[in-house]
Amino acid sequence: MPAGLLSNKYVFPVYSNIGVNEQLRIANVGTESTNVTVTIGGQVQGVPITIQPNQQYVVNYSGLFGGPVVVEGSNPNVPIIAGLRDIWTNNKGNRTSYAQIFGMPASLLSNKFVFPTYSNIVLNEQLRIGVP
Repeated sequence: MPAGLLSNKYVFPVYSNIGVNEQLRIANVGTESTNVTVTIGGQVQGVPITIQPNQQYVVNYSGLFGGPVVVEGSNPNVPIIAGLRDIWTNNKGNRTSYAQIFGMPASLLSNKFVFPTYSNIVLNEQLRIGVP
């Protein structure tokens, strides 16, 4: 994420923690603490999470599938960053993971997005669309 695009509010089209351990990772890159609220499908998840400067927090909502997802810090002057990470265990018992996606700064939302390609031949590729 370019530093100039950091925000206190991010959106994701979906959160899927069924069949995979999906983690929402949030970090405070500001100089003051902030309280972060996570909303999935219009429902606030738990209580606000207090994150100190230069610290990160990992949250996991077991068995939850929904969207859109909004991650918002209470202080508009404190930049945060948010991303999704997926972890699963393969058939040999080994854990595998990857960083799935960074949140989209809410200020960059649009009614039109462009992708370089779409391929549903080998993978089950899905286009997820959410309106926060």
